[in-house]
Amino acid sequence: MKARTPLVLSALIPVSLVLGFISPLSLPSMAIVIGIGIATLITVGGLSQGWHSDTGNYASASRLFFVNILAGSVPLVGIGLIFGSDTPIGLGFLILAAMPVAAGIPAYAATLGVRADRITLFTLISYAVALLLTPIATSLLLGDSGSRSALTATIVLGLIVPTILGLILARPIARVPISGRRSVTIASLLIAIFGVGTQLGDGFSSAPSASVTLLVVTLAILRAPLSAGLAVLLNKIRWLRTEANEAALAGGYRNCALAAIIALAAGIPEAAIPGALGLASEALLLFGIAAISKRQERVKRRERL
Repeated sequence: MKARTPLVLSALIPVSLVLGFISPLSLPSMAIVIGIGIATLITVGGLSQGWHSDTGNYASASRLFFVNILAGSVPLVGIGLIFGSDTPIGLGFLILAAMPVAAGIPAYAATLGVRADRITLFTLISYAVALLLTPIATSLLLGDSGSRSALTATIVLGLIVPTILGLILARPIARVPISGRRSVTIASLLIAIFGVGTQLGDGFSSAPSASVTLLVVTLAILRAPLSAGLAVLLNKIRWLRTEANEAALAGGYRNCALAAIIALAAGIPEAAIPGALGLASEALLLFGIAAISKRQERVKRRERL
């Protein structure tokens, strides 16, 4: 992994989101899902052989799932209830709490140099649970069962199909130079994020209400780093213990794009704000993990001298 790659990616994520927001284009949701799917396909195809049959990976993936709930969902539920489930902002945080982990997290892990095999299994577990629970939660919050189709499309085309194809095409994908695989992965993720921005631009054609306060923006921007920090603390508990960077990714990342799209589809643009700003928050987390990892590598090099 080139040390600068995750730092550059963390800067390009908010730029792509803003460009999509101000762009006159409007990419369909399927284009976003396909972009995530291509990134997942390349990431899974590049994993070492036998990653999906290692029992130790399943144990670690299960621990990451619980970290995701405790460090990610629980605080969001608390924030949503404080603002009130009858307010657009409170509803937005509750919708975000009901989302699974970001489908592109295996690609982020690979870019950071974190073990993507356990992260990929954790992502599959997260979406298997979400297929049942997320539509129920969003239906209770919005009275809208239409979120099931969006979630199902994300799971099938953004995760399950690319994972299976990645397993089948592992050998030819592995022959592609890592720099080429990395470039395709990053380009696919940025196109997906640009697509989210175009949908948000359409949804906010009318000005948001005054409920967008400095407190809300601050909470939404700091959400991922704070959840990642809590995840690292939970990582000290024996039955939740795994690699610190894995815990940070599991705790900090959610499918913000899906949360924003569901809120916009429900006709509540203000409720899409936590999800939209969540993408910028996760870019900040990516930058933080990359910077810390880079610093740790420098310390290790000095110790070897």
